[in-house]
Amino acid sequence: MIPLVKSSFDFSLSFLSPEAARVAFGLGMKHYICSDSPHANAPSRLCVPLSKGVFTPFPIQKDRWTQYGVISAQVQKYHALDPWVWLGFSKVGASRKVHGRVLIRLEEWFASYFRKGMGVSDVVSKLVAGIRRIGDYEITLVPRYDDQRQWATKKFGKLCVVPKTTIDGVEAIARTDLLVGGGATMTQEAALMGVPNISYFPSAELDVFSNYYFPKKLSVEASTPTELLDKTFSLLKNIEQTKNEFMTRAEEETKTFEDPVKFVYDKVLN
Repeated sequence: MIPLVKSSFDFSLSFLSPEAARVAFGLGMKHYICSDSPHANAPSRLCVPLSKGVFTPFPIQKDRWTQYGVISAQVQKYHALDPWVWLGFSKVGASRKVHGRVLIRLEEWFASYFRKGMGVSDVVSKLVAGIRRIGDYEITLVPRYDDQRQWATKKFGKLCVVPKTTIDGVEAIARTDLLVGGGATMTQEAALMGVPNISYFPSAELDVFSNYYFPKKLSVEASTPTELLDKTFSLLKNIEQTKNEFMTRAEEETKTFEDPVKFVYDKVLN
């Protein structure tokens, strides 16, 4: 193993990694953060104060980061949302046809901000039953951990598809009529791809959703189990028109997005 020495690197860049920030600080290196998650209070408190700067999507207000110890000038915003990096500018408008599929993304059981009993898994039984009453939809439950996969398979394996391994999320979303998101990433992907989606995340307020996806009608907010059920069933009952509307809005909103990777690269090197 090659020992890590101060002269090995020019700087460190991480999402919200207290470990990376601490190692960089100890080696006297600059550390930068690229993140869309100021709601992640615990890791932010540990690593933001040790960082040279923060790169973040344009809908996030600077004071959401300055509260952790950086000044306003250290926060730089790019005109895009993080999933734009790996979506490759090509998935928006990929398909307007109806596929007969609903994808449900389970929540982050082990996140520091997750509040037990306030996740989509607590509503799955009613969701699945209601969706099956509306139409012959293939329902896929996408877990995050082995424990979640075992739970989902045991409880819903006869009614839903539960992937046995990691899936290509973007490809799956492109073939989905509606995504019910219990987290942020796949819900953002669906929103930017123009796929109808519902964000059910009562454990924390997600800045990019409150400031952008909801106001721009790229995502539908559900704050309670009743809201989630009502809005899911309402969208599915008129899914063909709904898909066209979501796709049109996504195409309009994303046409001026820039490449966040290039933005961060240029700023750090210059």
